Amino acid sequence: MNAAVLAHGLTVGGRDGAKEALESFWKEVGESADFSPLRPTVIQELTSDYSAPTPAFMIFDLMTRLVSPYQFNPLNINPLYRDEVPTAASDILNRINEISFNSSLMREMRAIAFVTNLIDDDELPHRRMKRMLIHSIEADEVMRDLGVHTKMTPSWRFLTHLRDLGREHAGAWLQSSLGKVGRESSVDIRDKYL
Repeated sequence: MNAAVLAHGLTVGGRDGAKEALESFWKEVGESADFSPLRPTVIQELTSDYSAPTPAFMIFDLMTRLVSPYQFNPLNINPLYRDEVPTAASDILNRINEISFNSSLMREMRAIAFVTNLIDDDELPHRRMKRMLIHSIEADEVMRDLGVHTKMTPSWRFLTHLRDLGREHAGAWLQSSLGKVGRESSVDIRDKYL
């Protein structure tokens, strides 16, 4: 969705148009949740603490245990790694969601690492493959605290909270890694993904 809105905004108004289009799009998404039973509580909104599930989410979570994922599949947006081993039932289920969501990303990273090894070992005839440069802007320390319940939290305040965190982390990444773009990867695939 971001890519389509960004492209449209760039086309009609350049960089400012893209920013405006993204802001407008996500504001509409957030406003559509104003009357959602899954929206954050007033206290969560006031404190920007989205770490605890809402009562409505707990009911929703129960429903997902009674209905097959093929019949009902919530969105999955998760960080890759957790330092701690989950022990509570809800934490274990969150971790299962993280692993299943990230399996396709891990498969892609393994394929890229495999081809990179072939390139490094000069095993590809006539250079039929090109080295891919991989970059990753991450906010693991923030995402780690956002449980599965936040995937169903499209309130405008929460979305702008995530946007602002994303901008902060993107700014930090630009400061540290912009010089690597087009020249080298800013993330070690083997260390991060394999």
